[in-house]
Amino acid sequence: AVVRRARALGQVPGDFQRVLQKVPGDWRQVPGDSSGARAALAAGLLFLVFPLFAEPVVWLSASFDLWASAFALGALYLAAGEENPSSVRWSALGAAGLFALALLSKEAVIALPLVLPLLFPWRRVRGAALATFTVAIVYVALRLALFGGPGGYFDSAGRARALAAPASQVVHVLALQIPARIAIPWKRPGPLGPAAALVSFALMGALVLTTGAAGDRADGARRRLARSARGAVIALVTLLPVLPILGIDADQEGARFLYFPVAVLAVAGGLAVRRVPLRSLLVAAALALYWGAAVLWNGRSWTAASREVEGTIAALRVLEARYPPGSLVFVSGHDVWQGAFVLRNGMTRAAELSGLRRDLRWYGGTVASTGAAVERLGIDLFAAGLDASGRPRDWTACERALLPPPAAALAAGELPAPPPGADGQVVAPFARFATPAVALAVRLRVDCRPPAPAALRLSWLPVDSRRFTPTDSVGFLLGPAGPPEVALRLPADGRPLAGLALALSGPRNAVGCLRGFRVVEAPAICRP
Repeated sequence: AVVRRARALGQVPGDFQRVLQKVPGDWRQVPGDSSGARAALAAGLLFLVFPLFAEPVVWLSASFDLWASAFALGALYLAAGEENPSSVRWSALGAAGLFALALLSKEAVIALPLVLPLLFPWRRVRGAALATFTVAIVYVALRLALFGGPGGYFDSAGRARALAAPASQVVHVLALQIPARIAIPWKRPGPLGPAAALVSFALMGALVLTTGAAGDRADGARRRLARSARGAVIALVTLLPVLPILGIDADQEGARFLYFPVAVLAVAGGLAVRRVPLRSLLVAAALALYWGAAVLWNGRSWTAASREVEGTIAALRVLEARYPPGSLVFVSGHDVWQGAFVLRNGMTRAAELSGLRRDLRWYGGTVASTGAAVERLGIDLFAAGLDASGRPRDWTACERALLPPPAAALAAGELPAPPPGADGQVVAPFARFATPAVALAVRLRVDCRPPAPAALRLSWLPVDSRRFTPTDSVGFLLGPAGPPEVALRLPADGRPLAGLALALSGPRNAVGCLRGFRVVEAPAICRP
């Protein structure tokens, strides 16, 4: 709709230096610009099937990104231009109002006032740009007054990540992560990754060539370079607010922050193209089919995560009758499954919404989070969840069996000291076991205690050819008091493991307190 409206008003930014004059006639359809509808169709179709949109569309908590983008696109539509001066004023006020609603949904769209003059002629969007810029100034001032700073995400030292992100991280995201995810839009492509990249480059290159987005031959290299530079500036401006917190690994977690930038780029692309012949629509359709297949593939992990949540809630309904009133029940499960959020930190709320017993306290995590209270296992402290086959399983007896020190270890070693900085991560080298084991536990030696409870995460690699991911990890708390070792059960799927590597991450003062580790075979009661 934004592309159709802008092109119909003659705002096609041809060489980005001049603005085409409005063609006489009905303003809703400019004679000679029949490609405007095709450009809008192609831009909207490719935005719809952009392969990194599984997270913002499927994950309920990302609905704020969708609302923010919807309001921001509405503001762009109103700001696209009017002929009547009074209508221009009302459009500017409407754009400002929608922009305010967008900011109240998600602050990531705050760059919209800077995007307006890059997309449309200044003489036509001057009022809307000034109105939205005023809204942005007021919004930032209110945040600074209410939060004592920019707010948003914070690092472990309590600093706003929007101001504390290192430049190397920003460059890494811009130069490597985003291009790699678009070139290889499939989760876990394996050896087919290079072939997927070739298909992506071929389809996107063909689309650029057939639409003439690269410019007419008569334009010259300078004008074509100016168009490319303008597109790069638009992309950078829309990404600036989220770059300090953006990170898109192979599992595509964090892709929700790209929703609004991709929408703006879709609009920019639809406005920039000179011509959209029928063959361009065919290439766009082919790219849409390719991306659409990737979207379906990438969404499988969210389906699996949803089923795990449903299965966990169903299991707790079966098990809750055995727990006395007032008990604390730790619910084990994946925090993230191949980039899709599962239990995360919402177990307490999920139990309330699902109608589980209100006289019990539900917490997602492991009993290692209780510190010195582990001696109450089986009294008013319990562990529950699913087994490897998805059946209800009470893990309390298993957790109790992990408390006594084992007679032997499959592997043991010392963890290195964490690097300087507020956050720390240490990695133990890959260790092979003399005898493969089906169920494992990791015991971390506690050499000191942090002054306040600190959240830590232990990750493991069952094979030495993969990267550490949140899927194979378990979280726990290290408090000021507790036993001399932290015993963590690693979820088992029935396959024997011949070795693994360990990674420990969290606040540096807590990571440094865990220096020794032992990998042991879990007791028989813990096996699948």
